[in-house]
Amino acid sequence: MEKSLQIILMGWEWDRLLYGMKEYPPKKAILVCSSEKKQPQWTKPTENITKNLIERIKDVIDTEVVRVNYYDFDECLFTLSKIIEENVEKYDAISINISTGSKILVTAAILVSQYYPVELFYVVPKKYNIPKNIPYFTSGFREIIKLPTFNIKGLVIPTKKQKEIFSELEHGKISFSDLVKKYASKRGISLDRRKTENMKSLFFYHLKKLEEKGLIKMKVENNQMFISLTTTGKFVHRVMKNRD
Repeated sequence: MEKSLQIILMGWEWDRLLYGMKEYPPKKAILVCSSEKKQPQWTKPTENITKNLIERIKDVIDTEVVRVNYYDFDECLFTLSKIIEENVEKYDAISINISTGSKILVTAAILVSQYYPVELFYVVPKKYNIPKNIPYFTSGFREIIKLPTFNIKGLVIPTKKQKEIFSELEHGKISFSDLVKKYASKRGISLDRRKTENMKSLFFYHLKKLEEKGLIKMKVENNQMFISLTTTGKFVHRVMKNRD
């Protein structure tokens, strides 16, 4: 029997949460909830729904709650990728129910799914409610739509020399000269003036290619070239680190 994990982006659509688990029964469900304390009118009802859901399924499905700021894209992105990284070897299949949750969290889930072996699905409700005295935006369920993933990591993740240079970058910025020195030091390369100039020329070529892929930014400040990762670059850097 397939051992599966279902990641559920928590919101107010009770029927859509239950139906996803009914159609694709998981061994474990990870419920991703909002950690935002500044909007209790949204957070508190979600917490109540989460508690009720756990109470209902705890005898048949293992559960775990992970909290994330629904309005911080980077936090959503890296939290979801961390969840998958920690579980990808433990389960035969991982799915994400994107029927609920903030749009920022859903967007992060869609991006993550293009780099990791996961499936996305969306539960179509029977009707939408006017949230006056009803605690759920929707009720009932009509069907499940499986969404495609494109496995684009092979197109974006750098290889060979670009990969070596890219892997030396951190989440802050670094000067061009310091990057060359760092690369050489880690590989035991002794630099003289000629070798430094040759390496800088080679680095600049590959950095331009990385910039064209949208993985890094290069900016001149006080007559120095500084390199930093873009949001995409930070994510790809994390994916590469996990693969290695």
